[in-house]
Amino acid sequence: MQTELVTTAPPREGTGRRYQVLGFRGSGAEASVHLAIDLFTGQEVALKTGPAERLAAEYRRAASLAHPHLARALALWHDPAGPSLALEYGAEDLTQVRGAAEALVVEHVAGIARALGHLHRRGIVHGDVKPQNAVLAGPAGERRALLVDLGLSDGEPVARDR
Repeated sequence: MQTELVTTAPPREGTGRRYQVLGFRGSGAEASVHLAIDLFTGQEVALKTGPAERLAAEYRRAASLAHPHLARALALWHDPAGPSLALEYGAEDLTQVRGAAEALVVEHVAGIARALGHLHRRGIVHGDVKPQNAVLAGPAGERRALLVDLGLSDGEPVARDR
């Protein structure tokens, strides 16, 4: 398998003719994530670039695992500049609740635990659980914790009762 170089450079402007890149958010071993805006809906999204096979596998997993505490896969495409994956965006990681009321911290951590349980019941191990992969999404006062980055997860989804 050929490994592609991960870069912090923003992907092309107007990616997929639907997303405008606003800024770099981070990178891992094989992918980079940028904040982008969906030009059709105005929604902020996490725009992930990296190896096509990895992004396709992550998209398949995320798209088949509907759960309120897992980031939704929104779109996957490959254009001449390379592959991109759009995912639900969380502006802050879970470290932002440090010092908050115990009930709020427990609520968010429990949401991440429910997402992990959902994955495990379907035969998937996340593989990279850490505070930076547990983010808060939604407007202030309505935030919910999301588990993100299924790129290193192991296993393919199997159908099981919820």
